[in-house]
Amino acid sequence: MSERDNKQLSGREANVRFQILDAAKQLVAGQLGVIAAARQLSPLRHEAEPQVAEVLLTFAGIDSETDALPVGKVREAWNPEALKRKDHEIAEAEQFYRDSAMNAAAELIRLLDVPS
Repeated sequence: MSERDNKQLSGREANVRFQILDAAKQLVAGQLGVIAAARQLSPLRHEAEPQVAEVLLTFAGIDSETDALPVGKVREAWNPEALKRKDHEIAEAEQFYRDSAMNAAAELIRLLDVPS
């Protein structure tokens, strides 16, 4: 997308692109886990342009496969003993999906990080 095209985006489209790019960059920088990134990115695929939405399917799959795992603020409502048991599953899932998530995040950054 050219800079001119980027300027012509509606406010909502620009906001969605920003959210996607921000989450992808946080994931790559290690500031956001794979599952947390998937939870942020998955719902945005419905509002993204087709090429970006296709890449976001990776995160939709990760989100779907890990939806029973407590990540983020939902952990506050969980019993500490139950969390200890789930933390092992979370670590395994993070490891299992890391490569595909990082590749997808790199592709999102390539598609959306337009120099100004």
